[in-house]
Amino acid sequence: LAVLAGPTLLGLALPLAPMLAVLIALAGFNAWLQWRPSRREAVAGGELFGQLCVDLVALAVLLYLSGGAANPLISLLLIPVAVAALSLPGRLTAIVTVLAVAIYSLLTWIYLPLAVDDVERAARLHLAGMWLTFVASAAMIAWFVARMTASIHERDRHLAKVGGDGQVHR
Repeated sequence: LAVLAGPTLLGLALPLAPMLAVLIALAGFNAWLQWRPSRREAVAGGELFGQLCVDLVALAVLLYLSGGAANPLISLLLIPVAVAALSLPGRLTAIVTVLAVAIYSLLTWIYLPLAVDDVERAARLHLAGMWLTFVASAAMIAWFVARMTASIHERDRHLAKVGGDGQVHR
């Protein structure tokens, strides 16, 4: 929605075709993950790691196409890092973190700049984008942490009910 609405709402020229292609590919990847025949109830650490890396690369391409590190949405790279820290072993979390930092670093040098002629307008857009990124990041991190906490509480209730001998205790 942001990619489609951005040009109209913000008056910015975005390379819509490649951005939509990335989003369609990502949607297809996520649909495949959701509906593939071998779907398990719980996602294994390696699978989640792969999904986070794909998300980071897709976001990197979108950011490359829309101003690179100057795009205030660059902070969205932190969300996969937070998800990794909450869900993955330390080694995989470190790899996700290094990938996010590498992407951010590359996007400071390699990107397609956005054409905003008015410097004052560019500053206002940047501040608005930073606010939007903060709101989106806070909401996503809060949602994910709440889900993880509920999952941990459910597991603890199940373990308390089952007991150490594997038998259900009432």
